Amino acid sequence: MPVITMSSLGKYGRFGNQIFQYAFLKILARDRQMDVEVPADWIGRYLFACQDPAITRSLPLVEQSSEDFRKERLLNRTLENVNLRGYFQYHTSFYTPYRDFFRSLFQPSPAIAAEMKKAVDTLRSRGNTIVGLHLRRGDYGYSYFFIAPNQWYLDWLDRIWDGLDRPVLFIASDEPEKVVGDFARFNPVTTQDLGVSIPQASFYLDFYLLSCCDLLAISNSSFSFAAAMLNERGTSFMRPSLLADGLIAFNPWDDEPILRDRTVEERIGNFFAPTTSTLSQKSSSQSELSIHFFTVILEPLPFLRFHLEVFRRLDFVWHWHLIDGMDGTSKEFLHDLEQLVDSEPNRITLYQPKGGIWQDALAMHNACLDNLPRECLLWQIDPQEFWTSEQIETAREMFAENPERTAAFYWCWFFVSDRLVITTTYCYGQHPEREWLRTWRFQPQMHFIAVDPPVLVQSLPDGTLQDVGRIAPFLHADTEQQGLVFQRFAFVCPEQLLSLEQRGYLNALAEWENLQRQSESPLLLRDYFSWVTDDASVDLIENYGVEPLIQKDEQTGEWYSLLMPAREERPKLSWLMVPDWTQPTEFEDALMEVLTNVLSHPQSDRIGLVFYAKESDLEVAESILGESFMQLILQAEDSFEREPQVEVISPQTISDWQELLASVKGRILLEGCEDSKAIAEFGLGDLPSCAIATLNFEFHQAIAQMDDRVVSSKLNAP
Repeated sequence: MPVITMSSLGKYGRFGNQIFQYAFLKILARDRQMDVEVPADWIGRYLFACQDPAITRSLPLVEQSSEDFRKERLLNRTLENVNLRGYFQYHTSFYTPYRDFFRSLFQPSPAIAAEMKKAVDTLRSRGNTIVGLHLRRGDYGYSYFFIAPNQWYLDWLDRIWDGLDRPVLFIASDEPEKVVGDFARFNPVTTQDLGVSIPQASFYLDFYLLSCCDLLAISNSSFSFAAAMLNERGTSFMRPSLLADGLIAFNPWDDEPILRDRTVEERIGNFFAPTTSTLSQKSSSQSELSIHFFTVILEPLPFLRFHLEVFRRLDFVWHWHLIDGMDGTSKEFLHDLEQLVDSEPNRITLYQPKGGIWQDALAMHNACLDNLPRECLLWQIDPQEFWTSEQIETAREMFAENPERTAAFYWCWFFVSDRLVITTTYCYGQHPEREWLRTWRFQPQMHFIAVDPPVLVQSLPDGTLQDVGRIAPFLHADTEQQGLVFQRFAFVCPEQLLSLEQRGYLNALAEWENLQRQSESPLLLRDYFSWVTDDASVDLIENYGVEPLIQKDEQTGEWYSLLMPAREERPKLSWLMVPDWTQPTEFEDALMEVLTNVLSHPQSDRIGLVFYAKESDLEVAESILGESFMQLILQAEDSFEREPQVEVISPQTISDWQELLASVKGRILLEGCEDSKAIAEFGLGDLPSCAIATLNFEFHQAIAQMDDRVVSSKLNAP
């Protein structure tokens, strides 16, 4: 019989990775009727009484490379008599058909099971509901493997604790002494309190107990995710998300084992890279609301790229959720959609239905809500609806200044061709009681119960549902006064009318084409559209001074954007530091003071920090800066919204320094921890300097002087 092996098992990732690796190996072997061989020293032989033969021969290596990462490509390969290597952490819907077999592979051996029963019985003797937390520390703190703040878990516990039946908190952590103190008021239990140990595999008791909890909140870790997959008691599973800035619900058998929607570096800014870095840290401050746009795509319109042009000009944290609502999406359009997502992978998320078909329109509208932060603005933007970045910023400021407001209604210019718009209100396309509600102040657990018009609701303590859009919205007059009238290109492409016909509007395309042939205006829309029965009137855009944000090229038929160009960049000021990287302890204290001053400054996006490091010190510099920024962000009570520019530089010659210093305002003094040799060698002692204690004053004064010079130069320009 053919054989398949995995010589890397136990050496290619820690225990959580091994769960997926062994499960994939066994499933593949069972489906293809092959024998399995694994290393003789794999820990699974001890924990699970694994009886697979030891590897007896060397076989050709087949890796789960980037080329083969998608499971269907790997599974279509000839995989007999080969040695597999990879992580095989696919979306767990892949493993769902094998759930019982998967779980059977990881049942503890009789001796281990007896010890596990003692631990579980002791834990359950303390209460009726076991709430488990996995708080991974140790090797975490970079890329997707972030350390979630304890406060996220505390917030969750505060929400659920009083409603549980005699709850007991169990904490699993590789560094329990660093985390249990924050949870003292919940009287947490750790494995150290249970009188059971597994010397050969000390981690396994944590793993097993997580698989026995009634409610479980994990880390972004395959260790606790695998435990959740083996958990047959759990009624609620939560995980941390940097995108949501908190815990979100998940289904262990229908989700990604590791969330990759954002990295630590993207959240706090990759500050040690020699390029501009962004800091995307949310706070509860109303002035720092993020916006989450969502777009339901029902037909392959050529407009999506224009929205991205607008979003990229926004000066705050945003995310765009694209919901693919087209059955049988064309390969060409799907390719374009994936390219759009790939252009901003950390700020655009694409949602597609499991099994290829959405349950209904409501499911599409609710698709992204579990991924939203604790509080944000939720903004519906249909593919054919256009706003300017200035309008979006104005709306956000209105919500920031009026925290009691829960939603916003808007008027729109409703295009029925590229030159005709509806000019009447309280009629088709402009009914104020239902159109156009587009923005909500979102909180967790809110969800849509209707989509046309959209109705977002929250649950009240008595169980009733409250329409968020009707609590305290900005009305049409409020938004119109601020210039917030968007453009809806409702009927400008044949595809839009064909979509209407599919929804029961017979002859919609022919009626629309008849309207396009008319040369006079104004016109009553009901004379052309059979589904319009009121007095809606249309007229030429030039008669109403409407400047369309997109237009169609008459020769090519292609649409192009007329959106305003990006705003003028304001001058930035850079400050130089010349640390002695061989004294990290002394420098780190000074660095934290500098960073706090910069990041808390109201115009921190205009302040650049330049760190000098010899080539031999670059790796140390990057490590110190990265750790310092991470520590600062995770400990901060307030958040930092702006985008400071940080560079690590290593000029080699005087001419290199001259070019650099032309853009440097001065040097920040680092008493007792500067590289005095470099300062002398490159003549940096002659630069204007300032002490850390006076940084804020220096920043304000330098920015004011720069702005005065810019204004003066513009006034005196010929």
